[in-house]
Amino acid sequence: MNHIVTALLIVAMASCLFTNTANANSNLAEKAKSAILNENLDDASDAIEQAIEESPTQADLYKLAGDIYASRAQSASIFSAPGLAKKSLKSYKQAVKLAPDNTRYRKSLMQYYLMAPGIVGGDKKLGADQVKAIETLDSIQGTIAKTLLYLSKEDADALKRLYSELPKEQSNHPEIKLAKANYLAQTDQVDDALIILTELANTDPAQFVTEDTKLIPYKAMLQSGFIGLRDDAHAIQGAESFKRYLANAPDTYRLVTKNWAIYFLGLSYASLGENELANEAYNKARQNTNSKALIKEIKSAQKKVK
Repeated sequence: MNHIVTALLIVAMASCLFTNTANANSNLAEKAKSAILNENLDDASDAIEQAIEESPTQADLYKLAGDIYASRAQSASIFSAPGLAKKSLKSYKQAVKLAPDNTRYRKSLMQYYLMAPGIVGGDKKLGADQVKAIETLDSIQGTIAKTLLYLSKEDADALKRLYSELPKEQSNHPEIKLAKANYLAQTDQVDDALIILTELANTDPAQFVTEDTKLIPYKAMLQSGFIGLRDDAHAIQGAESFKRYLANAPDTYRLVTKNWAIYFLGLSYASLGENELANEAYNKARQNTNSKALIKEIKSAQKKVK
């Protein structure tokens, strides 16, 4: 059942990790966000379920619930993972039903359909249907959605055409640049991806207008770090990117938590043969985290550096 967990992790990460719930039931939604930041996903589930019970027509709550269930599946048993997956899908579908013009909700549903196994509701055709709906609502988000669709199909030619034909106003949009970097990195054009990510990471967040785009520099740092984990030639740059993220990223439920970032830094050190530094990072993350999934990953990683 590990393939289910992996797919749901991708969905959660692609949502980075959770999106804004500005209109949600404030007390319980804030409690859920705080629990997410503290890596207490069981508490987050309890809070968001209470919030939905009190405000069953607020789409934001269902979006947040879907993200929480997806993240919980990372550490779930083979018996509970499918149930959490289906609850995640049901939540995303309800969010879209309540707010059909919200591209953020549709994108989460699309990602689920594209990445989850069929046994828990994954369906590439339904994912493609969401891409079309998103493109109709917003051209920028439509391009991002098509990027994810083509990546899921491993269609390098379609991706190349998509980005070669972009209008100038889209090419310069920061969310499009981040999506393009993701496409380049996953199609082995790593150097080109890093040029874009470095530019984004060096941009002052204050230059961006929306709450979503203000987080892009930190997302770019993370992507640079992940490239270093996949490509030994960029391992040093990857480690530096994780350190920069840890030093600068705000504490928010909408980004990867600092404990996970410390763990990723440990992986970078291990790839560089710096086992002592790797263990220091692992131990620090393990001491501070409440995440069962992270503890499991750390235990596995530490076995490799002893």
